[in-house]
Amino acid sequence: MIIVDDSGIIKLVNARTETLFGYRREELLDRPVELLMPHRFRGGYAAANRQVRPMGAGLDLHGLRRDGTKFPVEISLSPLETTDGLLASAAVRDLSDLPQSRLRSTTGRRCGRRLVRPDPAGRRAGRRAHR
Repeated sequence: MIIVDDSGIIKLVNARTETLFGYRREELLDRPVELLMPHRFRGGYAAANRQVRPMGAGLDLHGLRRDGTKFPVEISLSPLETTDGLLASAAVRDLSDLPQSRLRSTTGRRCGRRLVRPDPAGRRAGRRAHR
């Protein structure tokens, strides 16, 4: 679990994050969350979305360990309203141990076979994607 502020600065990490990425807690706190992302995923952080959601739907997301190795991840984002402002909680799941066939299945599920678009009244309306 990683907690970041609205500008993408890491405010809290748990022990699992330390193990997963190879950093000590002190090395992560008050650093940009992009430190944990390969270069191609950097620059798009935004905490303005106030919905619980998967991150990077349709992308093969990867984390970046301290030693420079990349590994496939699944990330779920949740907003946290606090008296100090909006924070985001990111639950990171390492997909490295999944068999390739299951990894493709998980990626397909993230891509979604369902498209979601807002209707004119601001509600979410879904429709099936065509292949």
